[in-house]
Amino acid sequence: MKYLRNALLLLIGTGVLTPGFGLPPAKLPRRVKIASCETSSFRDLFFSCITREAFQHELNPLIKQGASFLPPIPSPFHIEIAPQPPLSLLPPADIEIPQLSLRDPRLALLSKQQVDAFIFDLDGTLLDSLDAWKNSAVNYLYSRGIKPYSGLQEEMEQLSLLDGARILKERYQLKESPEELLNATLRPIGERYYRDIPAKTDVPLLLAYLHKQGIKMAVATASHADFARGALKRLGLLDYFEFIITCDEVGVGKRSPLVYEVAAKRLGTEKARTVVVEDALYALKTAHDAGFKTIGVADKHSLDDLPQIQQTADMFLNLE
Repeated sequence: MKYLRNALLLLIGTGVLTPGFGLPPAKLPRRVKIASCETSSFRDLFFSCITREAFQHELNPLIKQGASFLPPIPSPFHIEIAPQPPLSLLPPADIEIPQLSLRDPRLALLSKQQVDAFIFDLDGTLLDSLDAWKNSAVNYLYSRGIKPYSGLQEEMEQLSLLDGARILKERYQLKESPEELLNATLRPIGERYYRDIPAKTDVPLLLAYLHKQGIKMAVATASHADFARGALKRLGLLDYFEFIITCDEVGVGKRSPLVYEVAAKRLGTEKARTVVVEDALYALKTAHDAGFKTIGVADKHSLDDLPQIQQTADMFLNLE
């Protein structure tokens, strides 16, 4: 114990370790755990270099995916969902989310000192939801007895929802209006947002950390606003965000920076102090070229683009 005490005093004296690290003195653990800094995982960045096992243990309910689930909320699709017991997203009342040391340059874009606001993409960034959209346009056409052309789904993924529906109508001469086509293709997808689509594992911890610093947050998505609101409310994450803005609202997809610029204007922040978080390479490039700070997020659907995402973004995180 004498040697451990001396070692801790030395770490504190050199500034490597700060007393308490957000914990009340009565709960200081007896051991420290050395963690690797050579990672892009937000969880590992959060517990960077020196981590108290007791602190990590008490935050486990916040970190684990299951703890972010709240009871399902009523869906406009009238889905029958079995009731679930409520689970709290928040950490224990006597635990604080600490202010991390900025000695690690990878944490700079997560600091109120350099950033005023975050604009988050939804699908593939906050939510593990891209599987729900897989081949949605193609499957809809097949259900109508129409063979889609090669590359249709990839094209749809880069458009706003309504623009995609307009293309389906024009190219396949469908009698329904774009709005009717959109509703038909979205129904089975929307059910999943209200029922079971999960947040990425470290998202609750990241949002809690940014919120603690007073950093404003918004969602900018090509998805449907009701889907975003339904999933985030069910997961207990909706209240972190000032608003949700969609590509359909501004009239263009994310190949234009307009959705980010409108979001920043509503947040009241400058581009240079606003971070856009995306998992899609083309959207990251759009935000980066428009003058925003950018964070790239790993997702299984963009593995082929990861080298370019890491090169384009100012910071890269794995939130899985």
